[in-house]
Amino acid sequence: MIKSIETYYKGYLCRSRTEARWMVAFDTVDIQYEYEPEGFDLHNVGKYLPDFYLPQVDMYAEVKGKQFTLQELKKARALAEETKKTVLLLDGSPSRKAYWGITPSRSIEPYKIGFGVDFQSETFCVCDYDIFEGSNYWLDESRFFSNTGCGTDSFPSPHLNGWSNDDDSEAVVAARSARFEHYRK
Repeated sequence: MIKSIETYYKGYLCRSRTEARWMVAFDTVDIQYEYEPEGFDLHNVGKYLPDFYLPQVDMYAEVKGKQFTLQELKKARALAEETKKTVLLLDGSPSRKAYWGITPSRSIEPYKIGFGVDFQSETFCVCDYDIFEGSNYWLDESRFFSNTGCGTDSFPSPHLNGWSNDDDSEAVVAARSARFEHYRK
């Protein structure tokens, strides 16, 4: 396993360079964030310290340098249920793509399926979010665009419209080109 590089950015000591890159991206598009604001005891899944709280959209955000493991997803789901807030899953450096979020099951009643299995406890309620869409409409709506993978004739999906990671936003370019070596404690 490759060890993360602790990185300073704007007075914060980030646990990884990837977290610092997300801070650069958030700053570039005026997304307010609180870094590691508070920890939670999520009982069966353990203690959890989310990377970010995004007050403008009332979401937590978790950053991983790679794909999320099942254990990490279970912790994110437990956080969503405990706080009644979406947990945005930011895998890798900022990129022009949809990111998944685990939403709390506000109105979903648990129900049993075959052999007494609690279906709700074994599933995740997810939406995808395109946080670098290219405008600040999310500021007015206090939410990121949701379900970006589903397009219609009147509102086409960016994925179906030929957009790609090559169509990077200013935030993605800034995050990828940021150099942190000059940041000191």
